[in-house]
Amino acid sequence: MKIAIIGYSGSGKSSPSMTRGCDEKMDLEFIFWILHSGRTCEHTKRYKDTLADYPDKCTVIRNQRQLTQFINRNIF
Repeated sequence: MKIAIIGYSGSGKSSPSMTRGCDEKMDLEFIFWILHSGRTCEHTKRYKDTLADYPDKCTVIRNQRQLTQFINRNIF
């Protein structure tokens, strides 16, 4: 959640990586999805199934240190 809030510019404009016309927004629906809906048993099972089906294509990053290490290893 902290990263989502920090990364939010609040300008209401799209970042270059987003599809044209898809404005960036941080609303209660999105915050609810981050904190609750995206963490249901059904979603968690789907994430685990995907990880089991594609272990060479999936990376689980649990904290900032792992993210930094991943980025440093995978810079072209």
